[in-house]
Amino acid sequence: MRFIVSLILFAVSAIMICAGMLIHSVFLPPSTMTQSITLANPTPVTIIDTTSLNRISSTQTISVQGGASGTVYVDNPDGAPTATTAESERIVLAWGRKIDVMAFIGNASYQEIVARGEEGTLVAKKVVGTEVAIPDPVGSDMWYEAYEAEQFLARDVTTPKANLILIATDGALPAPKSLTITWKMDIDESVPTNLFYGGLILAAVGGFFYYLGWLSDRRKHRHRQGRMPR
Repeated sequence: MRFIVSLILFAVSAIMICAGMLIHSVFLPPSTMTQSITLANPTPVTIIDTTSLNRISSTQTISVQGGASGTVYVDNPDGAPTATTAESERIVLAWGRKIDVMAFIGNASYQEIVARGEEGTLVAKKVVGTEVAIPDPVGSDMWYEAYEAEQFLARDVTTPKANLILIATDGALPAPKSLTITWKMDIDESVPTNLFYGGLILAAVGGFFYYLGWLSDRRKHRHRQGRMPR
């Protein structure tokens, strides 16, 4: 009887373990979601609406590819500013309150990026201003956090609603035009996890019943041997 019970428990545990592994590897949705965008006409600054990002997930990894070139104007004490060509691979990423970010941008042109729909499709809208540059964002005390890098920058960002993320090169050159946002999705893994560990527990119980059956059979065998005539 114990052997039958142990075989049943082994079979059920094998089904539970296989079901847990199958659900975890095939049927669970991905733990991340990624969207990328390349701006056709970058402005001195790009802002990202965190409210739209947080509708998908409150934790994102923002990756920015640096590299910008354009015309900048250098102050000339003898007259009008002098136009010169410059390039840079510098990247600045900062975030703060919406009112502070917009005050920092002032009347400069900017690109605003929002995430739309359940797929988080990134859409950019250009807002044309009267200024061609903004101050260098590095060193400003308006930001909750600010990061600076060369060529490539990737940071995990967890921001509350009603905040804006700012991306720029140096404020004079166009902002980096290529960026990627990866959301970390909250996936409920309790079902496959419970099935897997429940199957292991049943396998252990089945092994215990198998041991009891083997021990009982061995004792009966010894008892029969002891009663045999010499």
